[in-house]
Amino acid sequence: MKAFLLGLLLACLIGLIGYMTNDKTIITMLSGSVGLVSFLASGLYVGVFVSSDRIRIQYQNETKEERIKRVNRAAMFFLLGLPNLLLGIYTIAM
Repeated sequence: MKAFLLGLLLACLIGLIGYMTNDKTIITMLSGSVGLVSFLASGLYVGVFVSSDRIRIQYQNETKEERIKRVNRAAMFFLLGLPNLLLGIYTIAM
């Protein structure tokens, strides 16, 4: 929940900067970049970009606590990037 609120705060800050400069492309580029980087980091933590053999080996070698930490970090990055990516899509659609 803290990550989502931080992402929302960051999206509001980016929106405020774009509103003050009266430039919609700043909002799109900054919030879209933050959202995409956060989603990529989330995917890296979960192991989306790795083959199934590596995921299976990693699953066998890590403890339950390590797995929970890794999944929680992935969720944190996802929730951080979600409001920013939605703001970027919203500014493109307008």
